[in-house]
Parts: sequence; C-alpha cells; structure tokens
Amino acid sequence: MSYSHLFQSNGNCDTLIITFASFELNIAGIPRFEFFNFLNKHFSEYDHSFFIDKNYCWYNRGVEGCSDSVESTVLYLNDHIKDYKKVVFMGVSAGGYAAILYRSLCKVDGVTISVVAFQPQTDLSYVHERKTSLPHFIVTDWNDIDSNYTNLKDHMSSDVKYDIVSHRSLNDVLHSWHHTENINSIQSVCFHNEHWTVCDLKNNGKMESIINKSIAG
Repeated sequence: MSYSHLFQSNGNCDTLIITFASFELNIAGIPRFEFFNFLNKHFSEYDHSFFIDKNYCWYNRGVEGCSDSVESTVLYLNDHIKDYKKVVFMGVSAGGYAAILYRSLCKVDGVTISVVAFQPQTDLSYVHERKTSLPHFIVTDWNDIDSNYTNLKDHMSSDVKYDIVSHRSLNDVLHSWHHTENINSIQSVCFHNEHWTVCDLKNNGKMESIINKSIAG
C-alpha cells in the first residue's frame, strides 16, 4: 500500500469501511488518516481502508501511488471492494465530497455500497468563487479540478441512499449550508441536521449510530 492508502484487515470479514480524509492537518502539519482511532475502537470487527489526498484537490487527481484521476480511482476502488458484501464510503468536508463522488461512480456486482458524508462540499464552483478565503495549501492550481466533477448533483443517483450529516450553523466557504441546499432535490438523500461538531458526534455516540445504520442498510 502507498503512504496515501492504508488498509487494515481485521480477519475474515465481508464488510469494509473506507474513509477519505479531509484537508485537516495533524499537529506536525501533515495529512493524517482520518477516523483511524475511532474505527479501531468502535468498528474493529470490520476491515478498514484509509485514503489521503496529498494534492489537496478533492481527490480529483487520484490518490498518490494508487491512481491519478477520478476515473482511475474508480477502477482502483472497484477492484479493492470486489470481494466484500458491504462497503461504506465515509468522509468529512473534502473527504465527504469524495465519499459521495466515488459512491456515485463505483459499482460492483454483488457489493452493497453505502455512504456517510459529514459536512461535505457538493459544489466546488461555489468554493472556487471564494477561494481567497481558503487555507493557502488547498488547490494551488484549480486546473487540477476536473470540470466534469465540479457539482456532485450531476452524478448523484436516486438509486443510492446518501446519508448527509450537516450543520446549519456553519457558514464558512467550505461548510456553507449552500452545499446541502445544492443537493436538496436528490430524493434519495437522507439529511441528519445535527447541531454538533464532528468531534461531538464521535463522543456522544451519534456518529457510531449513523454508521451502524448505514452498514445495516
């Protein structure tokens, strides 16, 4: 596995949880595998895969060492999940965008795939228009964003259930309520309008409950 993809096998398991990291850095200022401790504490019976986007461009340039585009990432993921019965894609912020995107594009016969996205971006044109408000390390070249995947609404399917956890009080560029309103017309979206931060959701049991329900279908 590459530094940008960490796989954990926890035995003879038919369920895999895949996480796409956000752009939040650790205290050393480098990307980190998100949900690593949380999943190992609460979902140790399942296999885990952790992805990082070291290019900071919403996984549009693939995953270093695995793929170099959205299309090649789809092929990589399809091959990675083909031997499982159930797969959950999950992520926060940019990782939530990736979870929605790749759940919408990935398809493997016999594999049930669900998605849980926390405060995701869904419309990158909205972010681009306000790019001066972004941290300096995010998307130094907006040509790296594939225009085919700027708006997730163009790829979301009514045949897929999307669990979206949003926070109405957040109004910054990356987590504006606009990103939720953008996909409001997709009938298969299930909104969980929680007045909690992601850290709170981890600590109060709500995140564990949402993921369990997603696995159960």
